[in-house]
Amino acid sequence: MCAEPKQTDFKWRTGPQYYAAIAANLITLAIGCMVGWFSPALAKLTSKDTPLIEGPLNSEQISWLGSISNLSALCGIFVTGIFIKLLGCKNAMISLAFPSTAFWILIYFGNSYYHLLIAKICAGWTGGGSQATIVLYISEIANDDIRGRLGSIITLLVNIGILSGYIVGAIVDYEYVPCIFIAIPLIYVACFAFIPNTPQYCLRRGRIEEAEKSLRYFKGFKGDPKQIKAFNIEFERLKSVSKEHNTDQKLQINDFSEFLH
Repeated sequence: MCAEPKQTDFKWRTGPQYYAAIAANLITLAIGCMVGWFSPALAKLTSKDTPLIEGPLNSEQISWLGSISNLSALCGIFVTGIFIKLLGCKNAMISLAFPSTAFWILIYFGNSYYHLLIAKICAGWTGGGSQATIVLYISEIANDDIRGRLGSIITLLVNIGILSGYIVGAIVDYEYVPCIFIAIPLIYVACFAFIPNTPQYCLRRGRIEEAEKSLRYFKGFKGDPKQIKAFNIEFERLKSVSKEHNTDQKLQINDFSEFLH
């Protein structure tokens, strides 16, 4: 059995990785805005000036609006996990722009409590899906020495989003807030769509040439002769890991019977 190539300690360019991590986490900024907006919006939704045809929200409706997103987040985690398996991290993450955009469309055009309820389901789905994808995505593209830094961007941007939701929701009229925040998921798609799939995903699909181009992008490798050896070592390491991953046996019911003996 061939020994796995060792990971090189070569210092790669990190600019593409920072860009990819920030672009990927724009969806968490959108999530924060959806979460933060709801608190100042309650003043409007519970007043006599509410835009809802049923009238001001009551305590039971507010309770459902506050909790339904947690339930939909669970669904978002599992379904997005399936998308990751089928489409890869990048495409699964891009799909999260749809419920995020739908949230603000429902807020803008909706005039019913049930429109708000569906919007909150979309928000929870986006939040759960982002938790299932972003950490995995960062782990696949980041150098070991900056992985922690890139991983912390998710917390930074979601809190900036919450603060932005509070501020904008408090000073901007209810009907104009969606016109501002709907731009975030659109910018997210525009920034993220042109980033290549991760090398690991390409290798799992047997796309060797595409995987090499992807690794070149994320490592900032442009053919410098001084970097060729380090690049080849890193690429062989990823191919070895991918091959081992693809040959792993799937979990079977017989595996659990061993614990009964």
